[in-house]
Amino acid sequence: MKKNFFTEIFSLLGLALFFHFLEIRICPFFSIFGIPCPGCGLTRATILFLQGKIMMSLHYNLLAIPIIISCGIYSILLFFEKEKYVEMIITKYKNVLIIFAILIFIIVEIININNYLLY
Repeated sequence: MKKNFFTEIFSLLGLALFFHFLEIRICPFFSIFGIPCPGCGLTRATILFLQGKIMMSLHYNLLAIPIIISCGIYSILLFFEKEKYVEMIITKYKNVLIIFAILIFIIVEIININNYLLY
C-alpha cells in the first residue's frame, strides 16, 4: 500500500507542477463557470509554501497549509505503518469531518471568488 500511495502522490504532484510551469489552467470548474473553485491556487500556494513564503502561500489558497501538514502526517504514519490511527479517527468522527469539510470549502470558495490572484 505504501508504494501505491507515494507513487500516486508524486505522480499528481508532478502533473500539477508540469501544468503550473506551462501556465496551463486545467480547472474544469473555472472553465465552465468562470470563477475559481476551492482548489484553485493550490499548486501555486504549495510551491510558495515549500519556498518558505508562507504568507504569500496563504494569499493564493488557505487550504494549502492544512493539506501539506495532513499529507506530511499521513506519510509519516504510513511510513511507520500506523495509518490505522487515521482510519480510526475518520471512522469515529465521519459526520463531523464531513460537515467541517463542507464549511471549510464554502469559506474558501467565498475567499477565492474575491481573490484577484486567481484570475
